[in-house]
Amino acid sequence: SIGLSGAFYVMRRFAWGEGVGVASHFFHGIKANVLPFLWSSLFIGVSFFLLMMNITAYNQIQMHTALKIIGLAITIVQFLIVICMALFLTTQAVTYKLKFWGLIKNSFLFAIGLLPINIVMIVLSALPAVLLYFLVRVQFIGIFVLMLFLLVGVSYVILLWTVYAHWVYDKFVNDRVEGAVKNRGMYKMTEEEKKAR
Repeated sequence: SIGLSGAFYVMRRFAWGEGVGVASHFFHGIKANVLPFLWSSLFIGVSFFLLMMNITAYNQIQMHTALKIIGLAITIVQFLIVICMALFLTTQAVTYKLKFWGLIKNSFLFAIGLLPINIVMIVLSALPAVLLYFLVRVQFIGIFVLMLFLLVGVSYVILLWTVYAHWVYDKFVNDRVEGAVKNRGMYKMTEEEKKAR
């Protein structure tokens, strides 16, 4: 989470078309945002622990199968919601000055309100890791894919989350925030292009 606080800040500047000095902005992002990222990581970690504990206990606890399935379904849904919240927790922390509970509340509202789109974005961001999992079994291709993922995979996820989240903020938040600039770094169609469509 310490590294991610710097990486998300750098990617936000990059997505907004601002100048980026990678090292200086990375460390500035860490200094300014490390606490929300540490709390967010703890939040996600507890959710993941509950999911894994429930999966492990599924075959070991003696109880009716229907209750075990319901318990497993609840933990899967809560983990999915927490991952959708993480998408907004991370990007809001480097964009707005909010207290942690404000981050949690806003992220929860975005996670629930935009759930279908959020799931698509989570699937797209997990795609490199899924491909990596299956391709690592083939030795030559697996090593190449692993190196490629280590070079660009994490940046891909951060960029995807940043661009998507800032589109959401432009649509739902920035009109209400004093001094917020909309469509930073986003391409705007000209009137001629709109007519040509």
